Amino acid sequence: MSIQIIIAAMLERELAARGVQSLGHSDCMEIVENLLGRLKDLDRELAARGANQAVGSWRGGPGSEGPGTG
Repeated sequence: MSIQIIIAAMLERELAARGVQSLGHSDCMEIVENLLGRLKDLDRELAARGANQAVGSWRGGPGSEGPGTG
């Protein structure tokens, strides 16, 4: 069973517990797919920012005194 199916089932149960009956399993699967895609994009963006900050600090970027001078 994929993580997407598990999360979609959890979402369905949570929505039903709150009285939301208008979304079906396929709707929940689509929502989860979109959320996972957005999380992957965010992860890539944060990794790129981290890599850029690491390069900036190595080159003496803002707030850095350079390697080995701390």
